[in-house]
Amino acid sequence: MPAARARCLAVVDLLAKAARESRGRGSRYLVGDSLTAADIYAAAAWHPFAPLDDQRCPMIPMLRNAFESLDKALVPVIPAELREHQAFVYEQHLELPIRL
Repeated sequence: MPAARARCLAVVDLLAKAARESRGRGSRYLVGDSLTAADIYAAAAWHPFAPLDDQRCPMIPMLRNAFESLDKALVPVIPAELREHQAFVYEQHLELPIRL
């Protein structure tokens, strides 16, 4: 498990760096100036660790609790820019509310 957790943290760092660099170039997307699969995959990847709020992603409380408690070590390291990216991608390009 420690190797898997370390790999997850490395991916989070890589995506956060991409988001920061992209924002520095004036884009809200991870790669370039338009939506790519990377944006969709990244936005969806955070749901098990940091699901969107109940208004945008309603789910039964037991499921939300399960998602929010999967790995408490990962939740705090998902930086604000990735959470903002997730919200942006869903609000601008994907269907809300998400039904789980």
